[in-house]
Amino acid sequence: GLGPRPPPGAGGEPLSTEDVCHEIVLDRTRAQKGALLAQLPSARVGVATVYVSHAWRCAFDELVSTLEEHHASLSSDTDHPAIYWLDIVCVGQWSDALDHRQFEWWTSSFASAIKQIGRTVLVLSPKGGGFAAMTRAWCLFEINAAVAAGVDLRAAVPPEHAEALEQALVDDFDGVRRALDAVSLRRAHASSQADLDAIMSAVQATCGMHEFETRVIAVLREWLAAALRSALASRPENTELRAHLVALLKAGGGKAWRTEAEGLLREELEAHEQRLGVENMENLGVMKRLGALLAEQGKLDEAEALCRRALHGHETVLGADDPSTLGLVSSLGGLLSEQGRLGEAEPLYRRALEGRERQHGAEHTDTLIVASNLGMLLWDMSKLDEAELLLRRALHGFEHQLGVTHASTLTSTNNLGMLLWDRGERADAEPLLRRALEGRETELGMSHPNTLATVGNVGMLLKDLGRLDEAEPLLRRALHGHEHQLGAEHADTLTSVVNLGILLWDMGKLEEAEPLLRRALRGSEQQLGADHLETLALAGTLSAVLQARGALGEAEALLRRELDGKLRQLSAEDPSTLASVSDLGMLLWARGDIDGATPLLRRALDARERRLGREHPDTLASAGHLGSLLKSTGKQL
Repeated sequence: GLGPRPPPGAGGEPLSTEDVCHEIVLDRTRAQKGALLAQLPSARVGVATVYVSHAWRCAFDELVSTLEEHHASLSSDTDHPAIYWLDIVCVGQWSDALDHRQFEWWTSSFASAIKQIGRTVLVLSPKGGGFAAMTRAWCLFEINAAVAAGVDLRAAVPPEHAEALEQALVDDFDGVRRALDAVSLRRAHASSQADLDAIMSAVQATCGMHEFETRVIAVLREWLAAALRSALASRPENTELRAHLVALLKAGGGKAWRTEAEGLLREELEAHEQRLGVENMENLGVMKRLGALLAEQGKLDEAEALCRRALHGHETVLGADDPSTLGLVSSLGGLLSEQGRLGEAEPLYRRALEGRERQHGAEHTDTLIVASNLGMLLWDMSKLDEAELLLRRALHGFEHQLGVTHASTLTSTNNLGMLLWDRGERADAEPLLRRALEGRETELGMSHPNTLATVGNVGMLLKDLGRLDEAEPLLRRALHGHEHQLGAEHADTLTSVVNLGILLWDMGKLEEAEPLLRRALRGSEQQLGADHLETLALAGTLSAVLQARGALGEAEALLRRELDGKLRQLSAEDPSTLASVSDLGMLLWARGDIDGATPLLRRALDARERRLGREHPDTLASAGHLGSLLKSTGKQL
């Protein structure tokens, strides 16, 4: 126990921890000018096993009751008794020495102490429509340290507020969630500016601001999910709680959470169909949410079937032009596009766009979103003129409706820049991509994944423009940022590895390029499979670097692997297959294997003449290669 609670303050309000420090702790430690811990009986002191993170401005009574409840939950764990590290007791409140801690303390020593203690409890006292701990820089820093150390971290609400919280999850779930998701170290407070500055510097020097806030929000979402599960267990018939839990699980992003959400939605769909029938609107809503979740998990066939069922039901009940119906039309178009069925997706997107224009007008943001989606689809279909018109329309509309720095505007800016780059209009693409980059740096931060993606885009554009020295620092920044934010094996990180490797190859820095491309190839094999077309393309790229370094034997093996893989997946006369045929022929020629090279180069030429015509640049290149080979042997084409 923590001893008797202090009496209320003069106004009848319970004392905060800060009040207790000034009115009780300082008085009791005045003589020694040390920590209250020194005055406790030895029987009540030991090696700490639980670190307590809490806001000093909240009621001390609530802190005590939360820890008592936490202690009761651990009482059966006799091998690891709970001994709490509580700052108001363990830290001397007279000294200002803590304001002069070295940078190493913030970046290393504190985290080591959290790890050594082993467990952390975060006290979430409601205050001012949110949770006081979430506005305090120290509490956020402590959460991050616990996550980074991999220790057991539990969030707990004072038992005095448990019933009110459960009701709030029903009545104002969005408000509770917004309060948690709005957590930001940039807006947090600390009693000492020196502490706040040191915390900010330590975060920037270790994990970065985006990763820091991602970690903290993930912890809070875990707690909120647990609170929703508990509330749903006591109110199993409450559909609002179920819907809130599903929404949170979907947003959480992890596989286990999505699987849990899928199970909840399937249960709800089955119950609704039995009770209400297939074409009831409540049932159609569940069907729509389940389909969207399955799509996020890559279960596209089942997602498509559910989307079509939901669309048919909406058309029957609400009509073809209802906004909800048009949303499903657009969703079905997206599903078909993801499956590569672009020709089927196009009429659906066009129908959705025409319907949105009739319902909302040409400049409404819902209309602009569909216009952008259709533009991106047409780009994939190589209908570049119409795609550019739609993307320009979307960008102009978002600028007018949302402003130039809104996330949707910046995405449209990036999309148009990438399309113009694809069209060869590099000079026009560069200012758009730089504008998107500057906006994302300002709005999202320097290390946000979307910012880093745009850093990579600008770097690769500069590479294409021949400005290799300008491109290199950007591509190194993108790789370093992705490694730090997403991990070494993430798909976006591996894309950055490839981009930097190819740039270094172009710059003649082959010793640096080779290990990067080997790393990218290993990563692609693990994530996509040895026969995936992207993996095969990387094998070809690495082969080219090895050829430049004189390692022709390994280069040949990689090219044969690339060609064999493409022949299994593509037609023998696919342009990509023919490129590999030509590359292998040229390599065999370089190795002196004229008999092996000649039929390959002739095969590439004949197929390109049939598919592309005699005057196509690829055909002319093949003719030049074969002609040069034959000339070197005294023969003619």
